[in-house]
Amino acid sequence: MKKLIYTLALIFCVAILSSCNKSENAVYTGVIHDYQGSEVILMDAIKMDGNTTPVEVASDGSFTIELPAAEPTVYYLLINTPRSGIKLYAEKGLKANLDITFSPEKRGGQTITKSVVDYSGDYKDVFFFLDSVSYFDAQNEVIQATIDNHWDFNTYRQTLRGEVDALEVLFENVGSREFRQMMRNDYESHFTQSLFWYPEVGDKHDADFLAFLNTVNRDSSETIGLLFSMAYRSCCIADDKDANIEIFRQLPSLFKNDDIRNTVADYQMEYVLQSAPSNIEDVFDAYKQSIVGHEVPVKILNAMTSATKMKPGSMSVDFEMYDTQGNKVMFSSLKGRAVYLDVWASWCGPCRAEIPYMVNLYNRYKNNSKIVFVSISVDSNPDDWKKILNSEHPAWPQYILRNANESPLINSYQIQGIPRFILIDKDGRVADVNAPRPSDPQAAQRIDQMINGQ
Repeated sequence: MKKLIYTLALIFCVAILSSCNKSENAVYTGVIHDYQGSEVILMDAIKMDGNTTPVEVASDGSFTIELPAAEPTVYYLLINTPRSGIKLYAEKGLKANLDITFSPEKRGGQTITKSVVDYSGDYKDVFFFLDSVSYFDAQNEVIQATIDNHWDFNTYRQTLRGEVDALEVLFENVGSREFRQMMRNDYESHFTQSLFWYPEVGDKHDADFLAFLNTVNRDSSETIGLLFSMAYRSCCIADDKDANIEIFRQLPSLFKNDDIRNTVADYQMEYVLQSAPSNIEDVFDAYKQSIVGHEVPVKILNAMTSATKMKPGSMSVDFEMYDTQGNKVMFSSLKGRAVYLDVWASWCGPCRAEIPYMVNLYNRYKNNSKIVFVSISVDSNPDDWKKILNSEHPAWPQYILRNANESPLINSYQIQGIPRFILIDKDGRVADVNAPRPSDPQAAQRIDQMINGQ
């Protein structure tokens, strides 16, 4: 069963520091025309850790932003109304001005808002590169091709390598040496991380992928250790073993670095708690035996308590979500029918890989009045979300969260990675807080079991 969670934002630290030396800041001035007084925030687009910083905007739409730039990086400038986003590059001493207007566009029957920026100042070529080129678009095309063509690991890796090489050629013409080096490091890091995703989109028993796992220096960093542990869990634990317990039994032999092993153990325990298994106490004992000189973090102790709220039969949480027209909808309004809930984002490769399977699953039940399929995006930029909807044209209801990190959906169900699928029964009670993915043959069996028992 494929029930692993990958996220492009594994274990990164808080970004924006207010105590930076002023000489190391990048300064943007500008104006948002027709400013409606809505929230404007910044988010680190390299770390993608979800942490945000508010931007002060005057009533006339004017603003000044100082971005920490001790090291070059990229930020998202996100505007709440109308929902739109802009990528801003930060390098020491950079000064630029942004004249921002909004242009509504019709795409696939949907109206989206495009930010139109008149950019003046330093590194204009960098701004337009960031506006037009995306690693994740290239990556997701390779993932989709792997699914469609049943590529083996070597084909997946070689094709992705070719896409990364092509992107790196594009930014070689951009003026800033620091930007080029930052993007090269970022793309190479993403490329390596994407290799660990292969079991999610291909044959998890592929011999070349298993050989790749054996060559990984899993003690080299926390990120590599985490990615390795999730792939190992998927590919290398026998089906007749309880993976929730077995992974902890094997950690001591897999990792020599105690700090990385402890970090991996914490992450694996948080992952298990998302499912609230019935043998959670046995899993917790195995987890404690795998850690060395490390106290159980308070957040895991709290998560143990919270896990009881996610067990089958507990009442589901209510939360706000928004449709493609920006209308607020409460999740509780769906009560009366069972719900197969998909939590995803446009930038998440494994999420995109599930879309064709979701189409098949939806078609199987689209005429069944006992269940409704719902997808909820955690994208910070709704234009990215709408771009995928306009491309894929999903037939089931689509919603997006605003300030996803503060949503009861994310916090109550401890959603730390996506994709995530949840089953709620017709009475609004949790049936399965970590339901099988659409690509899992057991998904339909699980749905049938629930709705036929109603």
